[in-house]
Amino acid sequence: MSYSGLKSQAQSRTRGRHPRVLVQVGGCTQSVGAASLLTLLRVEAAKLGLSASVIEAGCDGACYEAPVIIIEAEDGSLFRLPRVEQEDLKDLLQDWVAATPGSASMWKGAPARWPPDQDGQGFWSGQTRLVLENIGGIGATDIDEYVARGGYSALNHVLSTLSPEEVIETVLEGGLTGRGGAYFPAARKWQGARATGRSLRYLIVNAEEGEPGIYKDRHVMEGDPYCLLEGTAIAAYAIGAEVVYLYINGEAHLSAVRMARAMEVAQANNLVGYKVLGSDFSFHIEVRRGAGGYVLGEESALMNSIEGQRNVPRTRPPFPVESGLWGKPTVINNVETLCNLPVIFSEGGSRYLKVGSDSARGTKIISLSGGVQRPGLVEVPMGATIKQIVFDIGGGPLEGHEVMGVVAGG
Repeated sequence: MSYSGLKSQAQSRTRGRHPRVLVQVGGCTQSVGAASLLTLLRVEAAKLGLSASVIEAGCDGACYEAPVIIIEAEDGSLFRLPRVEQEDLKDLLQDWVAATPGSASMWKGAPARWPPDQDGQGFWSGQTRLVLENIGGIGATDIDEYVARGGYSALNHVLSTLSPEEVIETVLEGGLTGRGGAYFPAARKWQGARATGRSLRYLIVNAEEGEPGIYKDRHVMEGDPYCLLEGTAIAAYAIGAEVVYLYINGEAHLSAVRMARAMEVAQANNLVGYKVLGSDFSFHIEVRRGAGGYVLGEESALMNSIEGQRNVPRTRPPFPVESGLWGKPTVINNVETLCNLPVIFSEGGSRYLKVGSDSARGTKIISLSGGVQRPGLVEVPMGATIKQIVFDIGGGPLEGHEVMGVVAGG
């Protein structure tokens, strides 16, 4: 199917889904009962014969407010209900039955927009959401909801109008640097692999993420797996890699489940596999799971793991782009890096170029954890200060405490 056909089909299928009730279920929100909340809501809504789509979404990043339910009425009104308890569902369902189906008045007292404090002070106000834009507001593994919002338009643009060299040049001009911590220009790795002239090249998506207190990549995989798959396809096309390994931390169970489901659906829609979207580009993805060891975040130890060797770093040089997996040119990018690609190639990437500083474009996703009032996942422009992240977005230290120190990891 062509992209235009795919999008038309997605828009048609999503048009009749209102009202939509999204329960945000992530690795974080599971610990406070979000999965049970989703199951109970589906059961009770079915018993009452209520016509609505109850959808499993990822956590929008405001983990301190979980469990969260987001409701979109037929008239487009959005309502965000934080810290929902199972006892609250009774009142929610009663309002639902009593009101006109799909009416905005059905959920009186709920915030009338989402995010709730975007224009004021608080968790949302200091953020610029490019990579995290969809998370929490779409079904986690629902490809129709992703495509209906413009998903895969970037890949379609790349495959139909750009050569691999032009893709690399665009990413270099955009200034995308690796979001795994080293900030090496992403497209320089791609250039290095292509410059070897060897026909067999590999791409590894590093989703091991074993650092304590860091959960940004698994959060993205849980809430918007198609964004990662689209970014991976763009990178594989630029590199000339027909085989991709997605290496997921052995303890990131929900990430692995949702990525596996998304890959299955993407392949059924000709977005992974042979002649993607009718082009001459084909690529295959295999999922590998780590054993939860911190050292596996180091790229050469990760390659040894994929090969079945001891999980120890290799001596360098040679570097992976010259001799990586089984001695072949290999590019290793992390999840957040690749998820920037759909942003860069959608509508010319103007949004990406307008964000950040002159020396660092785009955004950075931060796992904000520890003794702050509003812990969670935040996305800020490159150049944001630690003070802005900890105090303006995070709300500062817990009441009665002072900040003793901040650890910047990753």
